[in-house]
Amino acid sequence: MPDYNEVNTLHNETLRLKIMSYNIRHGRGMDDRVDLQRIAEVIRQTNADIVGLQEVDEHWGPRSGYENQTMRLAERLGMEYVFGGSIHLDPIPESGGKRRKHGVAVLSKYPILSSRQRLFSTYVGNHRELLETEIDISGYRLHFYSTHWGLDADERRIQSNETIRWVKDDGPAVVVGDFNSTLDSPEMELLIRHFHDAFNGDETKGTFPANDPAKRIDFIVGNGGVRFDQAEVIPSAASDHLPIVCVLEIQRQDDKGKEWI
Repeated sequence: MPDYNEVNTLHNETLRLKIMSYNIRHGRGMDDRVDLQRIAEVIRQTNADIVGLQEVDEHWGPRSGYENQTMRLAERLGMEYVFGGSIHLDPIPESGGKRRKHGVAVLSKYPILSSRQRLFSTYVGNHRELLETEIDISGYRLHFYSTHWGLDADERRIQSNETIRWVKDDGPAVVVGDFNSTLDSPEMELLIRHFHDAFNGDETKGTFPANDPAKRIDFIVGNGGVRFDQAEVIPSAASDHLPIVCVLEIQRQDDKGKEWI
């Protein structure tokens, strides 16, 4: 069951839950060891209800033991999961005859109603993606997205525009991920014109690299249907990025029958 309960107010209800974004670098920590259990413990200790992951392996190779990392994390945390996978390699005997994939994922304590992978039109070295999920929050829909933008600035400007175009506006929506951009970059300035930052523009909260987090390139942003509170960066050496978490608040009106406001 989710850790954050619904909070009733006099005229409406505020749904509160904790969300997280975490680039796990296939579980490789700052000590260069791959340890997925450490990643699971970081997530568990935050009590996050919904998690957007980046740099996740699925049957990828020896570096991660050909493991289905999203499934393993979901099993250990008792969560539902969806994996995208924008980079594909052909099956080999070591992968059990399964395609080898790398990309983004979503974990959720709430039911995931549907998912859709969108590949950005750019291709600089490899494909990048926006993974869209629709999650049932106590009978109400949340559009939750996990993404990982590219390393090239021109590529990211296109990805910013496509993210804006693809994120649905028919209800509360949250986009989390590794954007490989700082807040003052043209591509993030464009994104923030359409969505608000969980950290309210605070650039003192660095997320990369984990051992000397000089800049924030990991973000949680949302549309007008959501509010953010208690945003924080979590210290950890389990990956080369630091995870970020916040409390997500969504209001609804009882007398409108299950409609978002």
